Amino acid sequence: MFFPARGIPSVVTFSYVEPQAANLSAFVTHLQSYLPLFRKLEQFGLLFISASDALSTKATEIFGALVKGLLEQPAALELTRYFRVRKAWEETRFAELKNEDIEFLSEATARFKSEQCRVRESCASGQGRPC
Repeated sequence: MFFPARGIPSVVTFSYVEPQAANLSAFVTHLQSYLPLFRKLEQFGLLFISASDALSTKATEIFGALVKGLLEQPAALELTRYFRVRKAWEETRFAELKNEDIEFLSEATARFKSEQCRVRESCASGQGRPC
């Protein structure tokens, strides 16, 4: 169906139909495949279609952890800074680091580990199998 735009910006809406699966590993793979495209879009929608309310709730959590969190930050710049500061820290080149760098390293390390765990926990099936 096509609706002509009348002064309203177009928003691309993606859809994902979840088969009766025990976990959301295919959904995670789907999101990871589309991340480069999502980053280039100023705005987009995602419609998750499932017969299970439980899967929909988990999918919302996964989307928040995997996509929304990454898109709300300048990920490439932040990761570059993280690895630069971490390398200086690991090589004990402390004189090169400012207080802000050390605080950033601590916060970024905790956040990156936390985001990774949230995605893994959200993906776990009832049998405890990860994504």
